[in-house]
Amino acid sequence: MWNALLSDAWSPAEVQFHLEPTFDIDVAFKHAGRSRTKSWLLFARDVVLGRWSVVKERFQVLSGRLSDPYDTYGWIREVHREEPLTWFVLAANRQRPYDVGLDPEGEALPALVESLVHHVAGSKVCWHPGHAALDHPDRLGLEGKRFASWKGTFGGMVRTHFLRGNPRRWWPQLEALGIGADASLGWANDVGYRSGVSRPFQAYDLASDRPLQVNVHPVVVMDSAMKNGLNWSPEEAKEHVDAMVAVASAVGGVWMSCFHNTSVSDHEEWKGWRATYLHMVECVRRGAKRTL
Repeated sequence: MWNALLSDAWSPAEVQFHLEPTFDIDVAFKHAGRSRTKSWLLFARDVVLGRWSVVKERFQVLSGRLSDPYDTYGWIREVHREEPLTWFVLAANRQRPYDVGLDPEGEALPALVESLVHHVAGSKVCWHPGHAALDHPDRLGLEGKRFASWKGTFGGMVRTHFLRGNPRRWWPQLEALGIGADASLGWANDVGYRSGVSRPFQAYDLASDRPLQVNVHPVVVMDSAMKNGLNWSPEEAKEHVDAMVAVASAVGGVWMSCFHNTSVSDHEEWKGWRATYLHMVECVRRGAKRTL
């Protein structure tokens, strides 16, 4: 409907179907990145609980004999050698059950951010506000300042953890913070364009009846929504993605995907999802070529 009504309002460049790959980094590493004390405590816990496979894996990673399972960053950059990447990094203090990433006061996250900036096709490292921060403005402010202090970060775009946030409150809050783009509008338990629009648009505040200085970048599909929200297997997800890309490519716009460094690890619960991600990328690329 929107494509038919507004076909004259967008230029061909804006309508052209294309892929915008984005990755959320909630848990940067499975074993690496912790302090020596923290690592020894985790060793002791797993020994007491009899988690011998985890004990062995952690020892191999920390001794340099095995790559960390969640260190998929080089693989992601290789897959997207010709496409700009956008990363959203969680900089929240640990608070179970949702904000469980690395200690943001440590050295691992700032170092990772600095490394992610370097990508042959271009890269932006953006803020990923924590679950608790959306309910506590002072915590949101502290997180934002911490993230901005890291070298190489881009402060112009954010994505909320678990795609949380009520747009009625969140978008005016972003404008007040001076952040001009939001990539949170998507489904945490479903797929598709939540706004019904397949391209970025300017946010609008109905309460004050005015446009906001915030551009909204819709998310069409998230890994955890397919796996946990819809209970799709990797193969089922491929079939649904094929059907979705066929529709989206016909009307043009942006295919902004939201995956995680963990979901493309092919590790444990995410076994098979790396192939699903590659399938989606190739499917969207084919759709983009057809619309040239």
